[in-house]
Amino acid sequence: MKIHTLWHQKLGIGTLALGLGLGLALGLGAGVANAQNLIVDGDAEAANTKNWFRMSAVSDDAHDGNHSFQVDGYVNVQAKPFIKVDPSKHYNLSGWFKSAGEKPSKIYFGFVPFDQNKKQIMPWHVNVVAGTDTTLAEACVKGDTVIKITDGSKWKALKHLAMAFDTKADFSDLPNKRISALGITAVQNKGDHWEITLAKPCKQDKDAGTSIRMHRSGGTYIYAGASNKIVPSEWTQYAGKIKGSATKGIPLKQFWPGTKFVRILILANYGMKKEGILLIDDLELTAK
Repeated sequence: MKIHTLWHQKLGIGTLALGLGLGLALGLGAGVANAQNLIVDGDAEAANTKNWFRMSAVSDDAHDGNHSFQVDGYVNVQAKPFIKVDPSKHYNLSGWFKSAGEKPSKIYFGFVPFDQNKKQIMPWHVNVVAGTDTTLAEACVKGDTVIKITDGSKWKALKHLAMAFDTKADFSDLPNKRISALGITAVQNKGDHWEITLAKPCKQDKDAGTSIRMHRSGGTYIYAGASNKIVPSEWTQYAGKIKGSATKGIPLKQFWPGTKFVRILILANYGMKKEGILLIDDLELTAK
């Protein structure tokens, strides 16, 4: 009671109300600033690896707190939980890494993209080769390896190329999973049509006139946080930003076409054997 009375005497009721209002506003502002981390168990403080695929161990050498994750040798590490993403938002991805082996570790850090059915989007589902839109000159039958098309003047014979069916000029067909296996071994001009020889038999029946285009392979994941980075022997942060959904292609700073969910990805000790030991801590993904 004495404190309450003294407060009123010195500041007045109006000043007190202003102070309480300001304090409440600052409190709410702090809550907004501290955006939610969308990564489950990104700091290793649970001291287990149950929320991660192929995360091998927990270490006591931490960037912050009591624990970090440890990965020995080249491992494709992925988070188990799916994270739903909204392309209209800005996403900030970050993590702390440290080399603890005989040689410096190399990392790739980012996302595995998935469609609305939580099926992985591969680069050849969305990576369009410009200028290759055409149609089937004759029907394609399941099992065919030679496909007749109307115009193959921009097509090439390369092992990382494929044929996509039922394409759309505005790319609304992407991600397109109606696609041949990778590998085009020959492109031949036959005068009134072109013949495309596939490395593996076609797996679908398609009528003459079906729209097609050539797609290509590429990097398998979205390396928004780090791409081919050498990690020092002291804790180092790698971070990146991503926003929006690309119309086509496989950019590093946008979600690939059709991405609705992601998993966190780390290619740890890339290309290394047991001499590579990587420590990982304080992985964070926030949206605004």
